[in-house]
Amino acid sequence: MFTRGFGARCVVLTAVLTGMGLMGVVRAAQAQCQPQELAKLLASDAAAGDRFGYSVSVSGDTAVIGAYGDNSYAGSAYVFDLCATPGDLDGDGDVDLDDFLRFADCLSGPGVAYPVGCEAADMEGGNDVDEADFAVFQAAFPG
Repeated sequence: MFTRGFGARCVVLTAVLTGMGLMGVVRAAQAQCQPQELAKLLASDAAAGDRFGYSVSVSGDTAVIGAYGDNSYAGSAYVFDLCATPGDLDGDGDVDLDDFLRFADCLSGPGVAYPVGCEAADMEGGNDVDEADFAVFQAAFPG
């Protein structure tokens, strides 16, 4: 387990190396440092044996996660923004109508792969953009 503190909050990256590997990003509830999962970090091209999460580096709000077994052991690094706002699909720092329109373009339905460029709309990590993702988006939408 790797722990990195950010002011009054605590970010914990936990590697579960099971073939493709998973990384969980959690934030403490207030200052108690009782971790709560915020997101599951997955390699966009995950495959068995990649060893995703074998190495992790955190600087500020950015995490770089290595997968030394990717591409026949050529290796890969994945960069994640740990403070990305769920639902902010255009990266402008807020969740608004522009994000809703982008989300609507990404809807694919349960078990159906989302269109290219819609990775951020898969907010619950199901490899599709469906009603579960809409529930996360709706909770982040201020209007």
